[in-house]
Amino acid sequence: MKKKLIHFKRDNNIKKKIVVTLIWIFSLLTIALLFAIAYQELIYGQITNRSDVLGTLLGVTIGIFLIWGLLLSSKTARWTILLIAYITFLSPFVKYIMFKLFVPEMDNSFLTSSIVLNIIMSISIIILLLNGTALKLFSLKKDKKLRIKEQVYFLGLAIFLIAIYIYYIYIPILYKSSLLSTI
Repeated sequence: MKKKLIHFKRDNNIKKKIVVTLIWIFSLLTIALLFAIAYQELIYGQITNRSDVLGTLLGVTIGIFLIWGLLLSSKTARWTILLIAYITFLSPFVKYIMFKLFVPEMDNSFLTSSIVLNIIMSISIIILLLNGTALKLFSLKKDKKLRIKEQVYFLGLAIFLIAIYIYYIYIPILYKSSLLSTI
C-alpha cells in the first residue's frame, strides 16, 4: 500500500482544509527550526567532541522522521509528537513541584518567557492533533471516551518520564555541580 502525504481536495470542508494547512505549516516550521538549531550547534556552538556532533545530527534525523511520519498520517509519529508536546507542557510544573519536594533550599523561579512560550506551543500542538478532523486524517476513532483515555495515558506517561528524569538525572547533576563549585 502506497502512502500519500496529508492533503485535502477542492470539495472538502473548510475545517479539514484548515487542519491540513496547519499541520503542513507546523511541519515546515519544525523542519526549519531543526536545521537552524543544528546549524547553530555545529557551526557556532562550542562542540568539544564527536559525540556532541553525532547527538545533534541524530536529534535532527529523528525530528525529520517524525515530521515525515506525521505528514504520511502515521499514528506512531502522531503519538510520539503528542507525547513530546505533553512532556514539554508538563515539565515546568513537574520540575517545580519536585524541586519544592526534594531540593527546597534551591531558588527556582517558575515563570519565564521561554516557559510560557513552550506552554503555548505545546497546547497548540495538542489541540491541533487531538481535534476531530485530525483524528479522521489519521484514521482514528472519534469516540469521546477513547480520546479522554488517550489524553490521560499521555498525561500519566509524560509525568512519569519527567519525574524519573528529574529525580535520577537532573537533581544528581545539580548536586555534583554545586559540590564542584564549592571545592
